[in-house]
Amino acid sequence: MFTAANLSKYYFRKIFRYMPINIVAMLVTVHGLPYVGSGPVWNYFDKLVKPCTTQWWTNIFWLNNLVPTDYNDKCLPWTWFIPTYIQLSLLVPPILALHKRASSTMAVGVSFLVVGILSVIANFILVYSVNHGATIISYGDQVINEEFYVKVFMNPLFHFGSFFYGICLGLVYIRFRRERGGDAN
Repeated sequence: MFTAANLSKYYFRKIFRYMPINIVAMLVTVHGLPYVGSGPVWNYFDKLVKPCTTQWWTNIFWLNNLVPTDYNDKCLPWTWFIPTYIQLSLLVPPILALHKRASSTMAVGVSFLVVGILSVIANFILVYSVNHGATIISYGDQVINEEFYVKVFMNPLFHFGSFFYGICLGLVYIRFRRERGGDAN
């Protein structure tokens, strides 16, 4: 079972593992790249990294996928996946603890099915409530549907279903290996 030391080690490692790389990437992008670039679209670079002068903390604390809510105010918005991954990874120990506590395979299967159905419903509600289309790609003069991208696609709730089913498939694989005499731990 999980101990306090194991949990604190897991959370500490998960939160701080990528932080030095993220900080260096942000510093190089904001303070280094302006000195190496030129060209017809280079004037957009300043506009792209300007929010980092005030919103740098959102990248360090893994919140740049959620705060601020406007795409143009985000510091390095293309790095949205790392905070989403970190945020979803914080849910792994509770999910595994619930799995270990479940006594029957049927209860585990039903709970996985219910969570999967609820995540599909949550995605539908999220997309419907934002009401800016259902894809990142926009039509018209914009190439990217920024409203959908910021309010739906960057949201960890939108990716929870696939993350959760990845955990479920991992648990099924481990059980399969154990029952077949493999050495899965």
